[in-house]
Parts: sequence; C-alpha cells; structure tokens
Amino acid sequence: SRSFLIAINFYPNCLQDVLIGALNGLIAFHKTQGAPLGKQPRYYRTNPLLAVKQSILALLAALALLVGCHYDSDVMTLEGTIKNVKHVDLYVYAEGSMNPRVDTIRVRGGAFTYERKLSGPEVLTLLYPNFSEMLLVAEPGSEVELVADASNLSETVIKGTKENELLTEFRHATARKGESERRLAAQQFIYDNVQTHAAVAVFREYFVKAENPIYLEAQPLLDTLSLAQPDNELLRAMLVRFTPRLLCA
Repeated sequence: SRSFLIAINFYPNCLQDVLIGALNGLIAFHKTQGAPLGKQPRYYRTNPLLAVKQSILALLAALALLVGCHYDSDVMTLEGTIKNVKHVDLYVYAEGSMNPRVDTIRVRGGAFTYERKLSGPEVLTLLYPNFSEMLLVAEPGSEVELVADASNLSETVIKGTKENELLTEFRHATARKGESERRLAAQQFIYDNVQTHAAVAVFREYFVKAENPIYLEAQPLLDTLSLAQPDNELLRAMLVRFTPRLLCA
C-alpha cells in the first residue's frame, strides 16, 4: 500500500530492499491464489504447493538479508569523496560532547567511509591536513555524504540530512562575503533556524572559534539557542566558557 511505501523511506537502503522484496513476494502469491484455476501459471496448476513453498523461501531469504544488513540505529555513517587527493588522513572530534574522542579518517584513493556510534545528535569538526576545519551535524542512524575538492574546500557539499544541507547552503552563500557580512549572515541564520543543531554549529564557528569573537553580540544568540534547546550539551559547555569572558568584556 501507499502508506507502507512511505513508511519504509525512514529505513536504511538495505532494509528497504528487504521489505519491498517481501511485499512483492506476498502480492504475487495472493494474486496467484485468487486467480481462477485456468488463469494460474501452469507450474502452479500442476503443483499447487509450489506457490506456498516459493513464498516461504522468499520470506526466509528476506530474513537472511535482514540479518546480514547489520543495521544499528545508533550509528552515523559518513561517506566521502575528495578530488585532487589520493591518500591523506583527516581528524574528527566533537567538542564539548560526552564523547570527546578524536578519530582518524583515512582517505584512500580519494574516498573514505567513517562510522561513529552516537547517543544523540552531535556537531562534529572535520580537521584537514592544512588545519582548516569544517563542521557537520551527526545524528544517530543517519547516512551523510561529503563531496569535496582539495583545491577548493569552501565548495564542499555535505548532504543526506536536512541539517547538513542547511549548513552547506549557508557556507556556499557566505563563501565570498567579508568577515562582518558573514557574521551578520550567521546571526540571521541562527535566529531563522534556532531549534537546529546547524544553528549551534554556525554559532560555534563564528562566535566561539572566531579569531576575534565579539562576546556582546554572541550573548543574546547563546541565550536564544539555550532557550530553544535546553537539553543541548554543547550549548551548556559553551555557556560555561562564555560566562567568565563576558564578565571581562
């Protein structure tokens, strides 16, 4: 049914294939059983148990595929391709989270796959060999794709989730703006997307990690984000860091 097809879109690709295959097998079986005897395929008329056997085998095969899928709803998968580079190591970490480890991503042949087990959404920092950074939002069970060119990292596309697509649009829209223009655009982006982790990522990039942060501009933004996301651990960590700096500003 239509509702079934809509529902399976929320499952990963391997589970979608299993569920669609099982559904098609059941539909074929019921059509055969309901058809007049003369309309049924010859191999079903001569061996009426064959349809039952084939349906059972189809379901068993679907179950085997399901077991082999190894779906883990806590794991974020990042697939990446980087042009103009063959072998390089990237580093990824989540500052201010309960899982502060630093992982190494090994790019081989210009491609990589990275998986990270999460207890909740996190803002991850990708650190390139030239020490440039790029932020992305990691969510449990998500599949994220990164497409980059080592000669022009500002044009990097990160897609697969709404949060990362928001970040990509923002990066591309502000790539050629001056510092003050980017900061104004960052403020507007945060207010427009205050309930997202993408807004937290932009706040961190422009008001926490900035070379010359303007704390009096940052405080209202941080207060707004904290009210919209009271359980966000990264925001709590930022608030702890900002308080003494504001007292000295």
